Amino acid sequence: MEDVFYFTKSEIRLEDIGAVATATGFFIDHRERPSGLELVVSTSEKLHSTWWSFGSEYSPFDPLPNARIKTYQPVSSFMVTYSLTDTLDVAMLLEQVLMAYGGWIGLDDDMITIFDSSNIYDLTAASLNF
Repeated sequence: MEDVFYFTKSEIRLEDIGAVATATGFFIDHRERPSGLELVVSTSEKLHSTWWSFGSEYSPFDPLPNARIKTYQPVSSFMVTYSLTDTLDVAMLLEQVLMAYGGWIGLDDDMITIFDSSNIYDLTAASLNF
């Protein structure tokens, strides 16, 4: 499984991401987990990605990415988990989310490679380098 992190200065919730996913042609489901609510996005055939909101809690990140995130001061933050085989579908949804709410995507926990709506399809090549 791959992880990316979405940061935006827009105040949005999982429901807003779900609305974009539905408008893009995906199916959604909200699930309650011990760790909180998660949004599951799928195609008609299979699971596509799982989204979790983590607000302003950046403790999982090393100091450099943490500093980059704090400098940006996001209002909303999400972790997105997906299978490598679903990277293109995930990029398609992320593009729509980025166009709707702005912000940027960081790879895993290094935040060295940053994606926005202008280069989100480069995520497919970056994912293959892991």
